[in-house]
Amino acid sequence: MQHVATHDHLDAALTTSGADGIYLYRVTRRNTSLALLSFRGLAPGARESSYVLPDEVIRVDTGAWQDVRLKHFSEFVENQFDSGISIPFAAGVLNAGWLASNGFGHEQEAALLNLQAPLENFLLKAELQKVTERLAVRKHIERAKGIIQARNGWTEEQAYLHLRRLSRQTRTPMGEIARSMIASGGS
Repeated sequence: MQHVATHDHLDAALTTSGADGIYLYRVTRRNTSLALLSFRGLAPGARESSYVLPDEVIRVDTGAWQDVRLKHFSEFVENQFDSGISIPFAAGVLNAGWLASNGFGHEQEAALLNLQAPLENFLLKAELQKVTERLAVRKHIERAKGIIQARNGWTEEQAYLHLRRLSRQTRTPMGEIARSMIASGGS
């Protein structure tokens, strides 16, 4: 499972860096916020942030929980991390926090920076998988609409509304209804 691989990376980062908490966020679909994907160590408060990704690594040796650049990440404020680092990459951000001032040095920072590539790979593969699944669902819905149109002589909009109504009435996702309709041959 992909999450296990991420947990392994975060466990290793926690051990290697000596951090009190490691947090991996992924950029949401609309690039408007970050959603906490996984963490190790001290728990964060909120699971989502409206924070915009920084352009570069943010390293704070003292007073990280009060630093305006990190205030949107609940783990820094909730746990009052004195030292912290935020490492952005295209699909997300990796944060680490230490309760003690100057809790990390260049070796710990290098170890965390080395996680950028594997975590970026993980996040991009996960996003690709989601997009692929959404596309498959859309294809099923299109096929089911075609079956409904042919069977009833309805327009595409009428067929879509029928699928949507069935979905609401049965509290079943439209994709599942479409798949079962295709599997049963439209009956």
